[in-house]
Amino acid sequence: MLLVGNSNFTAEEASEMIGSKKIDMVAFGRVVLSNPDYRERIKNCWPLNSLDENNLWTGGEKGYIDYPFY
Repeated sequence: MLLVGNSNFTAEEASEMIGSKKIDMVAFGRVVLSNPDYRERIKNCWPLNSLDENNLWTGGEKGYIDYPFY
């Protein structure tokens, strides 16, 4: 069985939970949506973009594909 964690994990929390074998992996959603270069930001300790929750699920591209890369 594979146990996947979700819901607002930071990269540090995910690493800790996986390292301690409490879960097998973490699914990142909103933080990756607002940071299309999430992996590079974490790797380089760059700041994260804030999520624009006012534009989620509105049907337009604003809030989905308009977040800047670092």
